[in-house]
Amino acid sequence: MRKAYDTILQSEVSADLAAKSGGFEPYRYECACCGEEVYVAAAYSTSMVPHFRHRSGNNDVECENYLGQYGALSIESRSRKSNRERVEFYFEKSNKTFSLGLRFSGDEINAYEQHNVVFELRSSAAEQAFFTLPINNTNFAPDAPTLIPINKFSFSYFLSNTLNGTKRKYDFFKSGNTPIFFKLQGNDSDYKAKLVRGAVLYTNVPYFVVFRINIQYRKKSASLMKYM
Repeated sequence: MRKAYDTILQSEVSADLAAKSGGFEPYRYECACCGEEVYVAAAYSTSMVPHFRHRSGNNDVECENYLGQYGALSIESRSRKSNRERVEFYFEKSNKTFSLGLRFSGDEINAYEQHNVVFELRSSAAEQAFFTLPINNTNFAPDAPTLIPINKFSFSYFLSNTLNGTKRKYDFFKSGNTPIFFKLQGNDSDYKAKLVRGAVLYTNVPYFVVFRINIQYRKKSASLMKYM
């Protein structure tokens, strides 16, 4: 299929655009017909055009035919709120910390609160959560990010909740000298910058750049962040 629903942009996107922008994050795209997760396939192929495929293997005829029509997108998919947590990563200059911005819709918060659901954050799928937070109307506001400080280094983080236990992986830091870019928000000196998750940068936009470096000691090594 050539189009899917982008849970970050909350809109329909084409496979061509997703491939060019480097939007390969897990759980980002959903089939606009059935709502299952899809991913960008043939992004670098010389014999096939980029397209979306169901990660579950459910590439059935109905989904292909439905989305093969120009402009076709189910009303339910266009208007619904994703039933997964929406996640962004931030850097806050005021306290020089990285944080995870987590948001839910009002209906999701109310449903989770009724079941006493707790959000969990891990640095590895096999480890115990190093941060937990009840999902309720005290800790979250509808469609507004709650910032959670990240005080444990990891290249990836795993998000889950106690209702279904599914651990979703989100990549963050990169190995070696590969930088990650944060887009500055606002013009004041105590800015908050949001992680750029795609591969497209703009010349007229200010960014905050982070490198990971290793410092070797006689008995141990340490990982430090270098800012630009």
